[in-house]
Amino acid sequence: MNKQDRIDFAEFAAVLTKELPNEIPFHIGVMASTLRKHAIAIHRAQEHDCITGEDKPLERALREATKYIQQCGLSAAVGGDVRGPSIIIHTPRSGLYNAWGGEGWCVPR
Repeated sequence: MNKQDRIDFAEFAAVLTKELPNEIPFHIGVMASTLRKHAIAIHRAQEHDCITGEDKPLERALREATKYIQQCGLSAAVGGDVRGPSIIIHTPRSGLYNAWGGEGWCVPR
């Protein structure tokens, strides 16, 4: 991770803290890290699908990410265009956003 990646990750963790105010800070860190891993996995699977046309890895990555997001008590838009964010966490409590159209907060890759 370069300096900007670390800043983006810290901002994302801060947004999660505002969205889940009753959550223990350690759990917020684990959630942020795990969501980042899911975003990276989805992006790699999207690239693989784009190159090979094989969508099984993408379906698996999307299913696992969606399951984890629901376990965290969050809602999100998952998938989409390979050039855009892999996961956008909806932020109804805080109203913060960095995605186009105010949809929510993009999970950094």
